[in-house]
Amino acid sequence: MLDAYIAALSTCSSFDQGNILSGVLGNIETLTKAQAKQIATTYNENYELQGSFGFNGAKPRFYGSGLVDHLNRTTGLKYAVTQEGKIKHKSR
Repeated sequence: MLDAYIAALSTCSSFDQGNILSGVLGNIETLTKAQAKQIATTYNENYELQGSFGFNGAKPRFYGSGLVDHLNRTTGLKYAVTQEGKIKHKSR
């Protein structure tokens, strides 16, 4: 199911759909490095995901803390948003 969800992210066609899809993020317990990379790449390539509050974390009170926090939580790695608004894995 997780791989189907990750694949569905690439078809996100609106901010509202992104907010709906982001509702699943809190239910994901762990991600492999490959899954996390695929999600981050899809986010970086999809303007609709980047603009949805559930993924960018711009309105945490209503939509949650955003994808970066979920990637950090589910992988144990450190991700951050660049100045360009892209998600990147940070080396330690």
